[in-house]
Amino acid sequence: MRAGGQARLAYADGARASAEQWASACIPFLTMEFGHHLEWDVTPALLAPLGLRAGANRRETVTFHWQPLKAKFGHLLAAVEAGEAQKQGITVTDPIDPENPSFPQGDLVIFDVRLDATLLWSSGQPIASRQTPEATPFGYVRRQLAPWGEARDITVEVGSGGGDFIDNGASVHVWGVRIENLKLGPLFTTGGIGITSGGVGDFVDDVSREVEVTTPRAVLGVVTGGSALHGHVTATHDLELQPDGYVTVDSRITGGLGVSIGKTRALLDAAIAKTHVYVPKTMATSAVTGGASLGVSQHLMPHLDATLRIDAARSFYAANVTSLDFVPRWGVTAFAALQATVGH
Repeated sequence: MRAGGQARLAYADGARASAEQWASACIPFLTMEFGHHLEWDVTPALLAPLGLRAGANRRETVTFHWQPLKAKFGHLLAAVEAGEAQKQGITVTDPIDPENPSFPQGDLVIFDVRLDATLLWSSGQPIASRQTPEATPFGYVRRQLAPWGEARDITVEVGSGGGDFIDNGASVHVWGVRIENLKLGPLFTTGGIGITSGGVGDFVDDVSREVEVTTPRAVLGVVTGGSALHGHVTATHDLELQPDGYVTVDSRITGGLGVSIGKTRALLDAAIAKTHVYVPKTMATSAVTGGASLGVSQHLMPHLDATLRIDAARSFYAANVTSLDFVPRWGVTAFAALQATVGH
């Protein structure tokens, strides 16, 4: 059982409070996990991709994660071999040694299943929902810790696929292969290639909707650094079905540099993106967004931090936008916050 939360009090054109709460519970012998995440009055950052609404958002996500068959790589191979031998009534003369050091030292996962159900709402706006089932036939996981203390587990997924379902649309997506945090010397590398297709709006025939989009999906990234300084750069291209009933195809490059000195941490992030937006009965448009963000945080005492953040960007979420019109504007935001965190 894990539970935690954050409460923030920020000042940006007036005081603004926001909060997050999360919890999860595991059933170890069934390798099942149930999770819950609530975000209350969270405002999207200028660099954020489309997905939330302008202004304060309230979002609740419930997750279910099941790994019916997960074990150390060598042990799982040995068990499969023994089971097949018993089924066929034969004796294996040279059985697999599960402790063979030449085997990868992580966990092999067979048929990993995940389901996310999300509700999105805001003051005076209707509730929108999205359900996302995902399944991975074959996966591999090994725990890794980066020199700066961040978990960077290596994961390999083969044939991972799923879909998104909203009131007026659906999408399907698949990764042929995706590898995250493969350690190559001082580098943690990520790469993947796949395809995705989404449709929204009214049906124009038995199977097609008003908006139909199919595109490759890809990710390529690298992270490196030490305990005091680390950086990353990532390029992505993907389609996203949004709860409010539209489709985005986003091509994005993000980068960042983090510096830690004692109890002080500074983060410089930058992004540039081209986003195509498809809204049924309204528009199909594209726009370039991007900018930079500088954040400095100071650890004051256990569970309490002070943060100063400045964002400057051409964004869909400029500060004076009260409802999304999908027209990016230049904006600068600055806020100071006290952040209290609790967890168990």
